[in-house]
Amino acid sequence: MLRFNLYTLPSLSRHPVMFFDGSQTEFKPITFDTQEALNAYFAERGEQGKRTATAEILSKTGVKDVDELVTLINEGKTLRESQQTELQKAQADLEALKNEKATAESAIQQEKDEHEKTKKSFTERILKAEVKAEAKKAGFRDESLDDVWMLVVASHREKITEKDDAFVGINKVIEEIKKTREYWLVGSTTIRKKSPGSPQGPQGNKEPEPTPNDEKPKRRRL
Repeated sequence: MLRFNLYTLPSLSRHPVMFFDGSQTEFKPITFDTQEALNAYFAERGEQGKRTATAEILSKTGVKDVDELVTLINEGKTLRESQQTELQKAQADLEALKNEKATAESAIQQEKDEHEKTKKSFTERILKAEVKAEAKKAGFRDESLDDVWMLVVASHREKITEKDDAFVGINKVIEEIKKTREYWLVGSTTIRKKSPGSPQGPQGNKEPEPTPNDEKPKRRRL
């Protein structure tokens, strides 16, 4: 601890400067005759403070000198940067794996969708063949079989189910259609009324041509 002597003058050009040095056990006066001596004294005290602080740091860190401390710090920085690089690499690898997984899952889903689409198409083809076969067995004309299938798709498809790789309900649907489409049956004399503007009735059933007996007599004018 330094303490100014109250009886000294601030200008070294006129009088010397005296300090009491309290860094020792007892205060001792120190006199400086020149500015250079004063500057050198404070520079030395600054260096002494640095040495004291450095010694305290070395003591707490357990290293022998400043060079070893600097080496340890640099090695720590290098290790930290290396760990960060490894972490970034691991994160990049993880992201790549996620992308590969997403691509694989997308391909699997696409293949699954294609499989389901093919399966559905194949199932419908089998169902169509069975419906037409059952319709023919039930007495529908050959030229009406496609009409039967179209009617099944339009109005009765939900009534036919699958169980144990077989279709259930086809017979019941065919019987329902027979009740409403008798004119599609072989040997049927039932004629469907033609719709307005239609030159003929259902497929394969032309409306009969009118005969002279069907013509209404004309009214005679009075």
